[in-house]
Amino acid sequence: MYPGATISGPIPHTSKLTFFAGTEYDAQRNIYAYGSAGSAIIHALVPTAAMRKGDFSAAALSAYFGPMLTNGNYGTFNTPPTVGDSGSALTNGNIAAFLNPGAMALVNGTLPLPTRAQTGTDGFNYDALDLVNNNVSQFAGRVDYNISPRNLFFARYSFEKGKQGQPLVPYYSPAGSSVMGAVNTPGYGVDNDTWVHSASANYVTVFTPTMTNELYATLTSFVEGFDAREIAALQKTAINYPYNGAFNNNDTQYPQLGTYTTYGGLPLGLWPDYSENPLRLKKLQPNVGDNLTKVWGKNTVKVGIFSQRTINNQTATNPATNGIIQDYYYGGAGSYFADYNGTYPDGSPAYGNPHFNSGNALANFFEGQIQDWHQQNFNPYTNLYFWNTDFYGQDTWRAASNFVLTLGFRVTKLGAWQDAHGIGAAIWNPALYTTTYNATTNPLPGVTWHANTPSIPNSGVSAPPLYFEPRVGFSWDVLKDGKTVVRGGFGIYRFHDSVVDVTSEFAEAENVRFTDLQGFGDNTLEGVNTLHLNPTTYGNTGLGSTETYISPSTIYGLDPTDNKEPVTSNYSLSIARQMPGNWILQASYAGNNSNSLMDNGTTQAVVLANVNAIPVGTLFTATAAAAINAAAGYNACKPTGCTPAQAASLDNIYNYPGDKAVQKARPFPNYSQILEPEHNTYANYNGLQIEAIKHVGHLNFNANYSFSKALGILGSSADFNWTAGIDPFHLYNNYGPLNFDRTQVLNLSYSYQTGKFTDQRLLGGFVNNWLISGITNIQSGPNMQTGVSASPGYYLQGLIGSGANQYPVESQSILGTPDVNLQPVLKCNPRSGLGAHQYLNPSCFAVPAIGTNGQYIEPYAHGPAFFNTDLSLEKGFGLGGDRRLRFRYAAFNFINHPLNSFGTGYASQTTLQLSDTSTTGSPATASYSPSEGFGSAPLKLGRRLSEISLKFDF
Repeated sequence: MYPGATISGPIPHTSKLTFFAGTEYDAQRNIYAYGSAGSAIIHALVPTAAMRKGDFSAAALSAYFGPMLTNGNYGTFNTPPTVGDSGSALTNGNIAAFLNPGAMALVNGTLPLPTRAQTGTDGFNYDALDLVNNNVSQFAGRVDYNISPRNLFFARYSFEKGKQGQPLVPYYSPAGSSVMGAVNTPGYGVDNDTWVHSASANYVTVFTPTMTNELYATLTSFVEGFDAREIAALQKTAINYPYNGAFNNNDTQYPQLGTYTTYGGLPLGLWPDYSENPLRLKKLQPNVGDNLTKVWGKNTVKVGIFSQRTINNQTATNPATNGIIQDYYYGGAGSYFADYNGTYPDGSPAYGNPHFNSGNALANFFEGQIQDWHQQNFNPYTNLYFWNTDFYGQDTWRAASNFVLTLGFRVTKLGAWQDAHGIGAAIWNPALYTTTYNATTNPLPGVTWHANTPSIPNSGVSAPPLYFEPRVGFSWDVLKDGKTVVRGGFGIYRFHDSVVDVTSEFAEAENVRFTDLQGFGDNTLEGVNTLHLNPTTYGNTGLGSTETYISPSTIYGLDPTDNKEPVTSNYSLSIARQMPGNWILQASYAGNNSNSLMDNGTTQAVVLANVNAIPVGTLFTATAAAAINAAAGYNACKPTGCTPAQAASLDNIYNYPGDKAVQKARPFPNYSQILEPEHNTYANYNGLQIEAIKHVGHLNFNANYSFSKALGILGSSADFNWTAGIDPFHLYNNYGPLNFDRTQVLNLSYSYQTGKFTDQRLLGGFVNNWLISGITNIQSGPNMQTGVSASPGYYLQGLIGSGANQYPVESQSILGTPDVNLQPVLKCNPRSGLGAHQYLNPSCFAVPAIGTNGQYIEPYAHGPAFFNTDLSLEKGFGLGGDRRLRFRYAAFNFINHPLNSFGTGYASQTTLQLSDTSTTGSPATASYSPSEGFGSAPLKLGRRLSEISLKFDF
C-alpha cells in the first residue's frame, strides 16, 4: 500500500513565490526480514525434547543427528557422555540428575523445539521463515523565491520516518555465520526505528553574464533506534533464569549464546541487552559553503569553500552487558576443573567447587558448565565530533578547439575526532607502563587520556595538518570529428577516518571493560554468579591494584604521534572510438593507490594492531618459560623452553593466581592484547576496462569487460577487515589479493523491441511490440586463500603424536606464539592435479617445522566462478482511453544454471586438517585425510526464479 499526495503552485497573493509539498506512506506487510528470502529463512540444530530431559544416550543422539551422526564437524558432542558433573559414572548417557536450572532455562526458554522429524543432510532440524512489517512515511516541501532575474533563492525540507522489523539482531541475520545456525531473539527481535530530517537553503546571484555565485547551507539529522519488541520476553524472570552475570551492573536480561562453531553444540542466540540506556545512534551534520564561477575567454574558473561539522552520538547496538556464553574448548570425559566461589581479598576470583567434564560438550552446558564468560561492564554513549573545512579552485581551459585541460586543487583541513564529554581518547604510551598505579588517575599504567593528563589532546593526537590535493584532467578529440576521443586524469583525495576506527579508544577512557572469565580450567554459570565484580573498577591493573587479578582481554589506545588521514590517488586513461555499424568501442586503464589507511583491528584471531604480540618462536625460549613458570608457581614449561604440547596447553589470558598463561611472556605482561590503531596500511587497484556499445534500430547492446587486480593489507580496513591478518611484525607479509578481487568480469546487457508483425488488430495486440531485455554476468572466482577462506592459512589444524605427548596443530604449538597466523608449507603448486569441482590440491600442503612458518601469500588459485543470466519480456496492452495494462515476465537465472559452492561457516572444504597421531608423529609427517574434502566445492546452489507482474493504469 503506497498512499500519497502532492500539491504545488504559486503562493497566493505573491508573484515570485512558488511551493511544492508531497507526502507518501509505504506500508509493507509480511515481507522477508533483512531484505531477502535467503536472510529471512533461518535454520538451526536445536536440542530435542528427550535431550532436554537429560537423555544423551546413543539412541537419543542418533535421533538428534540423523544422517549427520558421524560427521566430524560434530565430534565434540555426537557421543554419549560418560561422567557426571560430580565425577560419578553415568548410566546410558543420562544426565537428568545434573541438569542445571540456569542452563535449562536458557535451553527451554530461548531455543525452540525441532520443526523437522529428522535432521537433514544440511545439519539442521529447525527452520523458520521470518516475515516482518516495514513502514516508511515521507514528506518533502520546497519554496522557490525569484527575487529578481539575477537573484534566486530556494529552501527545501524533508522528513522520513521508518519502522523495520528485525527478528534476530540489529542490521543483519547472523544465521549464516555459524554451522549450528541461529535462532530468533525471543519476542521476535527488535524494531529498527529511523527519523531523518534534512533542510537546505540555496541563494544564487548572477553578477554578470560571466560571473555567478552560489551560497548554500544544509542541515541533516539522522536518528536510529533499536527497541526490543517485547522487552519482557528478554528478562530473566520470563524464563526463570536464576543467576546474575559477573558484574553488579543492575542487568536484568539473561545471557546470550555466542559460540560460532559447532564445538559447544549450541546455535547462535544473540540478543542485545536493553536493560539500561536505549540503543540509539544520533548523527547531525550542519554545513555551509560558497561557489563562485567566472568565465574568462577560454577559461572557466571556479573557487569555493566548504565547512562541515560531523556529530556522532551513539551506544553500541549489540552490547554484551548481559554476558555472552562462549564454548570453544572442554576437556575429555572426566577432566577436572574448578569454577569460581566469590573473590579473594585482592579482588581476584576465588577457587571454587570441583566439576568434571562429561565427554559431550552439549551435555556439559546442560549441566551448567561453560568455557568462557564474556561480558561488558556498561554500554556508554560515545558522543564524538569533528570539523572539516575545504577550499578549492578549478580552471577548465579550452586550449584548442579539440583539447580541454582541467586543472584543480583542494586545500583540506580535517579535524580529528573529539569527545563532547571532555574525557578524550585513550592513548598508549609504553613509557608509562611502569608508572605507579592509581585507581583514579592511573588505572591502566601505559594508557592515559585527556581527562587524566590534560596535556594530551582531547582527540588523543595532534590536529592533522593542512593537506594540498592537486587534480588534473584532459579531453582530446584526436581527429576533430568527434569519433576518436582520448581522456585521462589524475587526482589526490583525502578522506576522514570512520567513527568506528576510534570508538573503542574513546570508550576505553570512559572505563569500558570486557571480561573473558574461563574459570580454573573451565567455568560454570553458578560460579560466575558468585563474583559480583565492581563495574567501575574492574580491569584496573598495575602495581598496587587490588581491584582484580585478571587484566582485561583487550585494551585500546591511539598512537599520540599518528595524526595522518587516509589518502587515495586516482588515475585513468581511456580512448573511445566510434566504429562502423553504430558501434562505440572504449578501452581504459584505471587505477588507484590508497595509503595511510587505518589499521583498526579485526574480529579474526591475528590482529595487526596488537603491539603486545609475541614473535614467532618466543614460547620455545628459556626467557618465556621462566616468566610463565614464575607466574604459575611450578614448571608449566621446561626451563629451557616450552615443548609444543606445553605451549598448546597455555591459556591466552592470565585467568587466576597460578594460571599458566601466554600473557606472562608478552612484552607488557600485565595485559593481553593492546590494540593501537595506526595509519600504516595500504591498498591498490589496477585494471584494463573495455566497453562496447551498439544502438541500431530496435536493438540496444552493451558489453563491458575488465581484467584487474585488487591488492592490499589483509586483516585491516584495506580488506574491510574480512580476511584475517597473518603477521603483525612484518606488514608486507600481509600484502596480497583482497577478498573482493575478481580477475576477470564480463557483463552483457541488451534490449530488443520486436516491432510490428501484423496489422490484424486482435492478433497484433498479442504479438506486436514486445520488449525483450536481459543481463548476463560472468566473474572469475575469488582467490581461495583470501577470498573464500577468512583465514589465509585455511584454519590449519590437526593432531600430532599420541597419548600424553599429543598436541594440536595450531599457532601456539607450531609457531610458539598465538599472534601470528599458522601458514601451511607448499610442497607443490596447489593449483595442479585438480579433480572435478576441486580448486585446491590438499596433497600440496604440509605443516611447517616447529618455530617456522609456511608461505604467507600463495600462488593465486581461483575459487568457483560466478555465472548468472536474467531475461525479461514486457508488453503493454491498450484498453481504450487512458486505460492500459502492462504485462511483465522476468526469469532470474533463466537457464537454471547452478553454481558450485563450499559448505557454510567453518566447512571442512575450506578447513585444512593435517595430522599424524602415531607414536612417532611429527609436523613433517602430518598428512591430509581425503575424507575431509578440502578444496572441493560439492554443493550446487541456485535455481530459476520467475516473476509475473501486471500493472493497470487508468
